[in-house]
Amino acid sequence: MSDLESIIQAMVDRAVAARVEPLVRQLEEERIRELAISETEAARRLSCSPGHLANLRIAGNGPAYCMVGARILYRPADIDEWLLTRRVRHTTEAEARERGRR
Repeated sequence: MSDLESIIQAMVDRAVAARVEPLVRQLEEERIRELAISETEAARRLSCSPGHLANLRIAGNGPAYCMVGARILYRPADIDEWLLTRRVRHTTEAEARERGRR
């Protein structure tokens, strides 16, 4: 390979890396978000306030969570699993479940 070809190849490699690296970084960030989300994001997904989610957590009725230092994180899979346990077909089912918790 000539010097000119080597220079061109190096330029192409740098150009490709400049375009690919941000995409790789974005994919890594998305993967991390799939693993754990903030309390605010979890509340948003559940259409409730972070305070309500905290009350559920304190009462032991909310989705499973992780503590990292002082931060509370939720795994989307745990939120989905918890939602499935809340599924009812009739209001009497929901009322019976609530009576069983008291």
